[in-house]
Amino acid sequence: MKIHVPRPRWWVVLPLCLLAILVTAYVWELQRWRDSFRKTDFSVLSKRGSEIGAQVEFVRKVVQSQSFPSITVDHASLGRPGVEKELIALSKYSRVYEVAYHRLPASFDELKRSGLPTTWKEDLNRLEKDCQIIPLSAEAGILNCDGWKIPGGELLNLAVRSFEPGTERFYEVQGHIVLYLAPATSGMPIPPKTVAR
Repeated sequence: MKIHVPRPRWWVVLPLCLLAILVTAYVWELQRWRDSFRKTDFSVLSKRGSEIGAQVEFVRKVVQSQSFPSITVDHASLGRPGVEKELIALSKYSRVYEVAYHRLPASFDELKRSGLPTTWKEDLNRLEKDCQIIPLSAEAGILNCDGWKIPGGELLNLAVRSFEPGTERFYEVQGHIVLYLAPATSGMPIPPKTVAR
């Protein structure tokens, strides 16, 4: 007497084989992910968190001032895009300093001591090699980033008198590009937050 053992059908065996392959690949990938997670250096994330915290502190100071000063900005190019890009970057740092300390910085040393995030300090060190900050008052100044040493006295006074009041703009003085940091207007106060009852 012959015993007939039914052979498994291909439509049953094939899905089981595929399932076994998928489970094996999934377990292998989980093992790899776990090993790479163990090797992760979280001190880098902690450093980045500290930098973000420093930026948040600057925003907090802006909000505490209860008003946002405003200026007219006209960065129309005078044909020297590399120098103009550096001037705009230095202007940004100077304006952040102004918001925090209620005056423009008088020097790079003041900017670097102001508690700026580390990435900004690196950029300021680079800019300091070719740029200079010339304070005209607590609210106005001139920036230059093509290595020119701006002369003082009457020549400087004549140049400043030709600048448009209230507008941050590039000017060409004796063949050199400068950025005039105009005084900001006093801005509109922010109404205090009311609590719904």
